[in-house]
Amino acid sequence: MAMKERGEAAPTPPPNSPSSAASTPSFYKTSDLASILRVSPHTLSKWSARGWPYFPRHMKLPNGEIRVRIERFEEWLEYWENR
Repeated sequence: MAMKERGEAAPTPPPNSPSSAASTPSFYKTSDLASILRVSPHTLSKWSARGWPYFPRHMKLPNGEIRVRIERFEEWLEYWENR
């Protein structure tokens, strides 16, 4: 393996490498959820206030925005499908 010369930039990882996983979102925003579920953001806000099982487990960011892990959202959907 050749040594890197001074000033030479590090190679960028190919698009399919694990390093590019940061570009793939692992969370949904409320706007994403509203569009997937075809409900208004206001409805999501009401569900969120009620908590589980009316809204998937989520995190609230310091700026007040809500994020839901994609896995949690899928579990929540499965819960309601199997009721």
